Amino acid sequence: MKQVEKQNKKTEPYPNGEAFCVEERMIITSEQVSNGHPDKICDQISDAVLTVCLEQDKNSRVAVETLIKDNHIVVAGEMKTTALFDLKTVVRNVVKPLGMENIIVTNLIGFTK
Repeated sequence: MKQVEKQNKKTEPYPNGEAFCVEERMIITSEQVSNGHPDKICDQISDAVLTVCLEQDKNSRVAVETLIKDNHIVVAGEMKTTALFDLKTVVRNVVKPLGMENIIVTNLIGFTK
């Protein structure tokens, strides 16, 4: 993980209207993982769910996260869409090229009005 420290100076008003300078410190981090890493697979699955929804309903609202542990894949979140699709098929289409065959898919997606 790469960390970069950044300093900003910002002017804040006193309650009486006078200004003073405050030094702000932020730490910015980034992460890089290789192909086949569970984080990347999860992102690909979530992106595939969003894509299938938008292909059928351009007004879809999709907020899903994917978790993987061994051969168990959980897709959770909520969506508002008129799209119809089989979640297990979408997940299998993503993971099959990666050699994952015997998977268990749990759907924890809620739908909003």
